[in-house]
Amino acid sequence: MSQFIKFIFACLLLMTSAQVSSFAQSALENPFEIFHGAKPKRKVDSVLIYRYPYEGAETYLYVYNRHGQLIKCDMYRYFVDLHTGIKKRDTTKVIYIYNTAGKLVSRTYASNGGKPGKILYHYLPIKSGYAIRASPYDSTKVFEMRFNKSRQMIQCGVYKLKNLERQETGFDYQYNSKGYLIGETDYNDSRPANRSSYKYDSNGDEVEVIRAPGRDYSKRSIFKYSNYDKMHNWTQKAVDFVNGYEIDDSIHWQDTIHRRITYYK
Repeated sequence: MSQFIKFIFACLLLMTSAQVSSFAQSALENPFEIFHGAKPKRKVDSVLIYRYPYEGAETYLYVYNRHGQLIKCDMYRYFVDLHTGIKKRDTTKVIYIYNTAGKLVSRTYASNGGKPGKILYHYLPIKSGYAIRASPYDSTKVFEMRFNKSRQMIQCGVYKLKNLERQETGFDYQYNSKGYLIGETDYNDSRPANRSSYKYDSNGDEVEVIRAPGRDYSKRSIFKYSNYDKMHNWTQKAVDFVNGYEIDDSIHWQDTIHRRITYYK
């Protein structure tokens, strides 16, 4: 797999998955509409997400235009490596550009102060709806995100360019009638490797994630919301992570995630 394909796949995972490091972000916090719960109500100017895991800090700042499109993302992480005790810092800045039709056409990124790189996107009609293909790519493989007619991403991954079969890595997504993501299947070597499920409360906020990489092993995350702003969007949630065999869910750790939202007038 080319280094470029590896990068864009890693970047997509950062923006769309519900892993700990991505804070189970909502659809408004990424441009590809992977829906992990209700969008913040009203017209949002920016969203700042921050937490303080172990000895460190993480902040994600998302900025939007008046059409609700993500146009900028700044990510910062400071932490102490638990194995070596060395202090580390990760910074990433991303700029999103749209055409007059409102389609995302490019993403410019820079990590840890390095030279900016750029990803271009091409739109292709497919049977289910449309696909977004990243370019450039190597001579045999392509990274592609596939959407249904409701603009929901239903599949993404690295495909053989010759016949567009799934290749090496990828995801399938399932949604409920409200458009919330309820299922995710992780593919490896064209075979399903891991499955995840998502549950929501009556407000549409995510309350539980279960990841099951094997029959006897599971990972579970439980979210509880405690504070809301004047627009009734949550500003603080507690997370209880559970790792362990199903017969022994004794390995817990907790975290608190904060969110500050500014709005267009």
